[in-house]
Amino acid sequence: MKEFPIFKFLILLSIFVYSLNYFKEFYLNFFLIILISLLICLVFTLFFKLNYLAYIIATFTTALIINHNIINSDINYPNKLIPIQKAILTGKIINIIDKDSNLKLIIRGDLDAKSLSLIKNTKVILKISELESLRIKLRIGDIIYTTLKIRAPHKKLINQDFDEIQYFRANNYSFYGYAKAKDLVIIDNRNIFDEIVDNARVNIKFKIYNLFSKDIAPIALALITGDKSEIDFDVKRNFSFTGTAHLLAVSGTHVGIIATIIFVLLGMVFNQWIKLIIFSICIISFVILTGNQPSAIRAGLMSIVIVFSRTLERDIHTLNSLSLVALIMLLVDNNLFYSPGFQMSVGSVLGILLFYKLINNQFKKIYNSNNSFINYIYLSLAITISASIVVTPIVAYFFNIYSIVSPLANLIEIPIFTISMIGLVITIIFSYIYFPLAQLTSLSVNLLLKSLLGINNYLSKLDFAYISGDLTFIIAILTSISILYLLSSNTLKLFIFRLTTISFVVPLIYIYSLSYYSIHHYSNSIIIPTSNYIYTIDDTNNKVSPNIYIFDRKPKLKPFYDKYLTYIIDNYSKPKIYFCGNYGIALIDYYKNKSAIYSKMLSPDFSDTLTKYLKLKDNFIQHIDYEN
Repeated sequence: MKEFPIFKFLILLSIFVYSLNYFKEFYLNFFLIILISLLICLVFTLFFKLNYLAYIIATFTTALIINHNIINSDINYPNKLIPIQKAILTGKIINIIDKDSNLKLIIRGDLDAKSLSLIKNTKVILKISELESLRIKLRIGDIIYTTLKIRAPHKKLINQDFDEIQYFRANNYSFYGYAKAKDLVIIDNRNIFDEIVDNARVNIKFKIYNLFSKDIAPIALALITGDKSEIDFDVKRNFSFTGTAHLLAVSGTHVGIIATIIFVLLGMVFNQWIKLIIFSICIISFVILTGNQPSAIRAGLMSIVIVFSRTLERDIHTLNSLSLVALIMLLVDNNLFYSPGFQMSVGSVLGILLFYKLINNQFKKIYNSNNSFINYIYLSLAITISASIVVTPIVAYFFNIYSIVSPLANLIEIPIFTISMIGLVITIIFSYIYFPLAQLTSLSVNLLLKSLLGINNYLSKLDFAYISGDLTFIIAILTSISILYLLSSNTLKLFIFRLTTISFVVPLIYIYSLSYYSIHHYSNSIIIPTSNYIYTIDDTNNKVSPNIYIFDRKPKLKPFYDKYLTYIIDNYSKPKIYFCGNYGIALIDYYKNKSAIYSKMLSPDFSDTLTKYLKLKDNFIQHIDYEN
């Protein structure tokens, strides 16, 4: 406990929080009794100076309270079909996304629906229709009231599907909302602070779009303000494929560059305490400007702690600083425990602190050189690999992607990004001093960011660029363990032995995982219920002729876009569609001239056969549960 106590507390706390989640059905009924008992035990152990035991009890008690708060604030979406329903929303506009004539608002506030209890302090994605009837000017920070229709996020049903629930949890959203412009009312205008921040963002956005080309301006805007909404989807996907998505988000790298620039500019300030105050104000302002993202808050607080330690002329271990900052953030916002952004932000720094020296020393053992270029390659690879040991399993778990070209991509792209970021900050500063000078520097930044996009696009298109799929998490875990196991070898003989062991053991584990998953977790058939009709896609592994069975729930249905059916019909060779009802008839008429499909009409009695085949408790037509 004496060495890195905060780090140990944080690790132990995390283990307890995640473990308690599996026993929530038991302890929630006895929460107060357990909590009081733990507090009594804590007082008892402190009185008798049983410090180690008191440390464990205090950590467990904290974890119990945090996990209880998380469960109470979490929305558990049921497997049953949730129809679109009416609701009332009162809240604050925290972001406005206006793209291609579609207006979306991110609202934080209270949501009240008939079939749900009042959900307080939740975030809703609100899409506004009939914009021509919008009578008011919407601004970030305004408090609005509106009637709307809401729907829960859709479950992921096929591998190619976008996992809305995962996306919602990552961003702490609760529902999609749809409202007409005429139903939206501002009940309170934004305060002065929100107005200043929003005006600063709008002003910077205006300057960026006047300084950079159309394809580069969204990238520059994301780097400075954290607004990624205008970046093309393919660009964001390519960066995730190469393991460099952190370059687009406001991460520790961005804050580190900003902090360095600020610290250099404050070199003329000789009073250390005044320098600390100005530095802290600048960093906090940047974090607020970028939307208070967890990664930016973490990096900002760490930079302030480091400068504070320099002011006190004391050495504070970076691992303790990271742990303290992470712990404070988790205690303030318990839900960060399950935030991918927070986990990746802390995990990347943690990996560097724990494994960088080990990996860098191993590289130097292979070939020790005084050449600055080779040493840079060692430095970059050591940082990338040490961070990826922790981060790649997190990315694979949440997003089912494992980037193979990540070390190469980071090696090439980070220097370009760093120079671009410095140039971008200088350009923005110049734009407020003398705009023609900003136009001159923007040319270089524009060229650098274009080259960054080109390189990333090329690397993402390589055949071996990334791995995706349901077993990606297992691959990431095995790879991280294997890298650590290899690089901790003290001798060449031990390295060869461990490499041989990995070559035999890892493939066996992967084969076993593949067979276990195929037996216990994978089904070739999926059932997709909707409010108007229900269908099942049988044998989704069969790329030639999968069977699709469609039955109507309501009469006189017309065909409309269905993303699952469209995907199957467009990507599978000769799908067979069996239908019973008007929707099936209309669907066949719609697709018969667009795709080579086989169709056949069924008797309503066939639903009984489907019910038995799919082992359902109720009749297929009445089935309303999502089945994977």
